[in-house]
Amino acid sequence: MEPPRTGWQLNLLGPGRLVAASGQALQVGPKLMVAMAYLALEGPTLRMRLADLLWPDVPEMTARNNLVQLLRRARQQLGVELISGTDPVVLDPDLQVDTRALARHSLHGGIDDRLVHDEGLLSSLEVEPGSDLADWLSAQRERLDEQRLVMLRREAERLEDAGAYAQAALRVEQRLRLDPLSEEAHRRLMRLRHLMGDREGALQAFAACRAILAKNLRTEPLPETLALATEIARGGQLPEVRARAPGGPRLARVPGVVGRTEAWAQLEAGWQAGQLLLITGPPGIGKTRLALEFAASKGRVLRVDARPGDAGTPFATNTRLARAHLALMPDVPLPVWVRDTLSRYLPELRGPAPPAPVRSPEAFQRAFDAQFELVQATSAGLAAIVVDDLQYFDSASLAVGNALISRAVPFHAGPIPPHIAVYRAGELTPEQAAVLDRLVQEGVAARVDVGPLDTRAVEDLLRGMGLPDTARLAPRLQRFTGGNPQLIYETLQHLLDLGALHDPPEHLPLPPAVHDVLNRRLDRLSNSALQVVRAAAVLQSDFTPELVADMLGAPLFDTIHAWEELERAEVLLGTQFAHDLMLEAVRASIPEGVSRLLCRSAARLLERHDGQASSIARFWMDGGDPREATTWFMRAGEAAAAQFLLREAAAFYALAADACDAAGGADRVAASRAPT
Repeated sequence: MEPPRTGWQLNLLGPGRLVAASGQALQVGPKLMVAMAYLALEGPTLRMRLADLLWPDVPEMTARNNLVQLLRRARQQLGVELISGTDPVVLDPDLQVDTRALARHSLHGGIDDRLVHDEGLLSSLEVEPGSDLADWLSAQRERLDEQRLVMLRREAERLEDAGAYAQAALRVEQRLRLDPLSEEAHRRLMRLRHLMGDREGALQAFAACRAILAKNLRTEPLPETLALATEIARGGQLPEVRARAPGGPRLARVPGVVGRTEAWAQLEAGWQAGQLLLITGPPGIGKTRLALEFAASKGRVLRVDARPGDAGTPFATNTRLARAHLALMPDVPLPVWVRDTLSRYLPELRGPAPPAPVRSPEAFQRAFDAQFELVQATSAGLAAIVVDDLQYFDSASLAVGNALISRAVPFHAGPIPPHIAVYRAGELTPEQAAVLDRLVQEGVAARVDVGPLDTRAVEDLLRGMGLPDTARLAPRLQRFTGGNPQLIYETLQHLLDLGALHDPPEHLPLPPAVHDVLNRRLDRLSNSALQVVRAAAVLQSDFTPELVADMLGAPLFDTIHAWEELERAEVLLGTQFAHDLMLEAVRASIPEGVSRLLCRSAARLLERHDGQASSIARFWMDGGDPREATTWFMRAGEAAAAQFLLREAAAFYALAADACDAAGGADRVAASRAPT
């Protein structure tokens, strides 16, 4: 009997198939296929074990005789001896088996498309439930599927690193066919589709994830999945990038909050009373962290940020809020009137006909009612909603929020979760301040002022970081920073960068202001990272790597690498600046000529991406082109009037007039300098 020639193949993934070197598929009975599969996966096996697996319900001698007859018929049929040996028996090592190739790829890397189809080990084989063979098949199928998942996961990461997002997404889709309950794979598919510019596809991936989990596990997605969907829905968060080697040592953040016992007690009292909680204080004082820690102590939290630049665009903040709620329940059934009303600032909800202009106060009031209905319909399971940087709210969004809060309080008594709003002290507009003051005076809201840390709290903070000599360092840090936690962290990071953290000199070698500390960090950035962060600072709100790359005319892959550098340097955190002080430092560092150039690039970018007319107008104005700004301010006025925002419309028309005057003056200057 001649040995198997090179090229014979045994494919166990799928229904099971034996292929001769000639390429001919051979008919193999289920018993022989199981025997070859067992030997391929388990190695040399005693005859009795193999016989008992194949014929569990017959006497031992009969089973052994059946095995002898099976192997004899196989030799005669195939013309080769695939299974040999007296005891144990072995599968011929020259036989090419797909599961062996799978094991090699799983261990050493690489991928073979023939190994990643949807079918499992001997998928068409019917076995007796509860038998040894059934249990063995189940365990092996799980093990082989895990090897395929490892192979697909590694290949998807390689493709993502190379910027081949579409191919990476296909590999993740193959993963999900093998393991549809993997939330990590669902999140990766969402991120990849987002990176491809397919926002709708990313949200569809989230909807599929939610449906699969609800059907199979009767559960909701994890908070990180919901947070990613929220960011994608609002066009913001870049799908997370795996951590790279850090650019330098970073200080560990202390878990929880330090020195806020009194503020926490005030928040608890307001919470129990069902009030809107307002947290205010100077930049970097720890307002947001306190709000999030307190909210998280109550359960699941939805966080939405207002962004710089929102104030000049009607409903800009409310658009972000609405999309965050829709991301929680993308398939929520909303009444037709609610969808039609929300579609005025959520184009994705529009039907075939554009929304009708708002012509009366009653029609305008429907925007408040629609937002209330949306929040009510999408807040199941939420313990709290945190809205950060209230000072950036546009006036229309402020009006909607005021109406919602007035209808919802006292919280805990209705379908709207408690709200916590955070804002910078001294930076509210008179209109914003008046609204909040009235809510506090009426007992609807409770305001908590967050102040600086005292020396003892600073010492506790340093001790929590594991720093030495806290008693000597804490008083100096408290005086230098005024007890501002963010400034304390930045100062300590600067000392760490200088190699002086664990042995600080008597007189701290620190610049006179934190902006100097931040500027030193910016000075260490590469040129590409500096260009990226300056473009992000000009855009201010809702910037993404895709938008920044488009704005700069740079390859997306290069922009993502720069983005990773900025995250390692803690300049950016996802699609936001690490903190407002960093944003201010970046904006202050941009030369005037560069700033004008970037503003004009931002205006063109938003024109290509159907941006808000008011934002485009301001970028043209700041970019030194009042003629273009005039056109866009007029369009902004028309858009505001169509939503019955008459004050905003009047303000935009006034800005258009000013821009027109400026354009005329510029034309006259240019004419006077023209050669005659």
